[in-house]
Amino acid sequence: SSLFTAVVYWCILKWEDVADQPYANRWLVLIAYLMGLSIGVHLLNLLSIPVLVLVYYYRKTEKPTGKGAICALIASCFILVAILYGIIPGFAEVAGQFELFFVNSLIQKLINYKYDKI
Repeated sequence: SSLFTAVVYWCILKWEDVADQPYANRWLVLIAYLMGLSIGVHLLNLLSIPVLVLVYYYRKTEKPTGKGAICALIASCFILVAILYGIIPGFAEVAGQFELFFVNSLIQKLINYKYDKI
């Protein structure tokens, strides 16, 4: 978990250095991928989302203000809550529904079809 967190923070700082260059957004894609992988290990890496949002805000805003930083923090909290309480449990729920469909419905239909032909 600490390795993923350290690599994500390094990638955030690396993106901040090259943010104005072409293809700099590939660092953001790598950060999102590493965060997704790290969720399987531990949820600690979700705490880097507010840091990423603040770095993005200060890097892309020409004249940052305190009010803008607070709005960015509030937006990052909404993103964090959406991932923590929406996407992570929702993904498990959808995976469970797929499993029930394929095991109970689809396999049963295939078995019945096979035995109906005999």
